[in-house]
Amino acid sequence: MVTLKVGDLVRINQNIPEYVEELGKTVGMLIGEYDPQTDPPLFEVLWPSGETEKLYLDEIEPIA
Repeated sequence: MVTLKVGDLVRINQNIPEYVEELGKTVGMLIGEYDPQTDPPLFEVLWPSGETEKLYLDEIEPIA
């Protein structure tokens, strides 16, 4: 399982076509993590546009 923390860079899971259509390979930064007991964990992502979005771990992937 992937472990992420606040400050990590992420992008939309490239295996979810409707998300890729919206944000492509845009890189965002994790700025918040909600209840880690949630399965999958829920994070808040800050996109370059200044918009924030809450996404589950299976909806994002880390930038290596």
